[in-house]
Amino acid sequence: MMKIIKEKAIEVLQFLKIEHLRNERAGNLSGGQKKLLELARTMMVDAKIVFLDEVGAGVNKTLLNDISDSILRLNKEKGYTFCMIEHDFNFITKLCDPIIVLAEGSVLFKGTAEEVKKNEKVIESYLGKGSKEIMYFSASKLTGGYGGVNIIEDCSFNVNRGEIVSILGPNGAGKSTAMKAMLGILDLKSGEINLDGQDITKFKTQDRIKLGISFVPQIKKYIYRTYCRRKFRNGSIFK
Repeated sequence: MMKIIKEKAIEVLQFLKIEHLRNERAGNLSGGQKKLLELARTMMVDAKIVFLDEVGAGVNKTLLNDISDSILRLNKEKGYTFCMIEHDFNFITKLCDPIIVLAEGSVLFKGTAEEVKKNEKVIESYLGKGSKEIMYFSASKLTGGYGGVNIIEDCSFNVNRGEIVSILGPNGAGKSTAMKAMLGILDLKSGEINLDGQDITKFKTQDRIKLGISFVPQIKKYIYRTYCRRKFRNGSIFK
C-alpha cells in the first residue's frame, strides 16, 4: 500500500514539475511552490472539483505561469473541474470561461473575458463613472523644445484635483521638458495650459507660482551651493 502511495506521489510531483522539491520541507518552499504543493495534494485525493481561493496572490510571474499551466493541464488532461476566486484579471483571462463578476454580494455579470472587459456595469462597479467636473489642470496639444527641435509634440494630459498622476517614459521621452512647460520655463510653439478653468499659457513663471504651481527638479549639485535658509527664502519670494 505504501509503495503504491509513494509511486503515485512521485507521479503527481512529476506531472506538476516539482519533483526536485520532494525532499524539501514544506515550510521552506516559496509561496508559489506551496500553491503547487496544494495542487499536488488535491491530485493525491483524486479530487473531482477544486475550489481555488486567490491561488495567484503574492506569487511571482514565473511561478504564476507554472500554476496556470498546471491548472490547464489538470483540466484538459485529467478532467479536473475548477472554481476560482480571483482579482487578477490577466491571470484568469488565460484560464477561465465563463467569468462571474460579484459586487456587493450579488452576481453583477457572467460572460467571457472579452464580454466582462466591455460590460458597462462591471466597468462602473470597479472603476467608477469618472468625473464630469472641469479638469483642475490640463495641457492640450503642447509642442516645444530646444534649439528649434521639438522634444514634445501634440502632448495632452489632464490632472484632476487630489490625484497623484505619473508621466511615465524612458530617458529622452520628453518628461522633464513637459514639466518645464507646465512652469513656463520652456517656450511653447503651440498648445494651451489651463489651471482651474483659467488659461495660463501666456503667464510668466512667477505668475504661475503665485497661482500655486511649483516644481521639484531632478537633484542637481547646485542645490548644495547655498544655505538651506536661502533656498527657503527664495522659494517664498513670489508669495
